[in-house]
Amino acid sequence: MAAPTTSMGIGPVTLVITIITIGLMVGIGQYISTSVLDAIPSSDDTTNTTIANIKSQTSAAFNLVIIIMIVLAAVAILSVVMYLRYIAR
Repeated sequence: MAAPTTSMGIGPVTLVITIITIGLMVGIGQYISTSVLDAIPSSDDTTNTTIANIKSQTSAAFNLVIIIMIVLAAVAILSVVMYLRYIAR
């Protein structure tokens, strides 16, 4: 089993596990927030507008998490390259 950290920092295995975990959390979080917002009863135009605003803001927030996953994937790729370079010495 690979160590969670190496002498150069966080190991590649830890980064891959982190990316998978974040992806699962985003999916579950988006499902829960959509379910909750759809269950709110609407009574007038103000309520409908508020619910629509909350949905759009929540969707935008979840879209930003995808950018974090892309950055972590880039870090994982760079760490694998550095690790292979370290081993080649």
